[in-house]
Amino acid sequence: MSTLSLHSLTKAFNESAVIRDIDLEVAAGECVAVLGPSGAGKSTILRLIAGLEPASSGTVALGDRNVDGVPAERRGVALMFQRPLLFPHLNALDNVAFSARSSGKSKRSSRLHAQSYLELVQLGDFAYRRATELSGGQAQRVALARALAAEPRVLLLDEPFSALDPQLRGEMHSLLRQIRRELSPTILLVTHDQHEAAVLADRMAILLNGTIAQIDTPHHIYTRPRSLSVHRMMGGINEIFGDVRDGKHHSTAGVLTVSHSSGAGTLVFRHEAVGVTEASEPGDLAGVVAAMEVIGARQRLHININGGNVTVCAEAPPTLHLPPGSRVSLHIPQAARHVIPEEAPATMSKILKKG
Repeated sequence: MSTLSLHSLTKAFNESAVIRDIDLEVAAGECVAVLGPSGAGKSTILRLIAGLEPASSGTVALGDRNVDGVPAERRGVALMFQRPLLFPHLNALDNVAFSARSSGKSKRSSRLHAQSYLELVQLGDFAYRRATELSGGQAQRVALARALAAEPRVLLLDEPFSALDPQLRGEMHSLLRQIRRELSPTILLVTHDQHEAAVLADRMAILLNGTIAQIDTPHHIYTRPRSLSVHRMMGGINEIFGDVRDGKHHSTAGVLTVSHSSGAGTLVFRHEAVGVTEASEPGDLAGVVAAMEVIGARQRLHININGGNVTVCAEAPPTLHLPPGSRVSLHIPQAARHVIPEEAPATMSKILKKG
C-alpha cells in the first residue's frame, strides 16, 4: 500500500474544465470516498490517477514518486469498474490469476496466489466456475479479488456496487470492510451514494461541478456542512435563513441558541435529529403537521412553522400518531444546530456559475 497525492489536478476537454485544481491526500491504508452527482468529474479523477488519460495540469504521486507520464500498466494501481470486466472464456481462478501470469509467474504459482484471494472474497468453492456462469454479485467479487491479487499500491473503485441490488450491495460493503481490516489497502472510491460513502470511507471529498467543496469525516460533513450545496448533497432538508445576534439565531421560525457568533446565516439541522412531541409538551419550536409520508419503519413529517413561512422536516416512529393538522412541538438538540454563514452559499453559487 502507498499514499496517494493529487496536487492542482485539472482536466479539460475542448477548453472546458471537467475537474479543476483538485488537491487530495489519501494516507496509506485509508479509504477516501469522492462523493458527487453524475457528471461532476468523479470518474475522470480515477482515470487520471490510473494513467488512462493525461491530465491537463497538476500532478499525481504514489508515495514519494510522481507518476505523471508513467504508463498505466507500470503505475501499480488497480481500477475496478461498475460492471465486472472478466474474461468470459476463463474461469474465476484464471481471471484472478491473470495479473500474476502476465508478470511472469508460473501457472501453478499464479493459481495458488489467486486461490487465496478467491478465499478472501468468499468464493473459494467457485474457482472453476466460468465467468459466464457467475451471478452479478459473484462476478463483482471475482473482479475485486483480481484487483487485490495484483497487490496494487492504490485500489481505485469506480462505483463498483451501484449495479447490485440492495442486499448484494450491503454484502459487498461488509466484505470490503473485512478486506480493509485484513489487508489495509489504500482506497479511493467514487460514488454518488451518500450512504455508501459514509459506511465505507474514513473521509469524504464532496465534488461539485469539478471542484472539491469539502473534505472531512462523514459525520462532520453530515452535521457541519461548509455550504448549502454540501448540505443538500448529503440529503439535508431543513434550512432556516435568519440572523445571528449574541449567540442566538433569529428567524421567522423563532429564536434558537447556536454556537455561531454573529451575522446573517442559514440554520441547518438533520431531519433525523429532530424530536417531535404533541404540542402539550414545550419544545424549541411549535408547528402544525402539514403532511406525512411513511419511509420504511419511520414516518417523515412536514411541519409548518409560523403559519407556513418555514417548513421543517422531522422523522418519528409510526407509533406516534400525528395526522396532518396536528399541533406539535419540535426538539432540536443543540449539537445538531449548525449555521452556514451567508457568504458560504454565495461562494458556492459563484463556483457553480463558473461550471
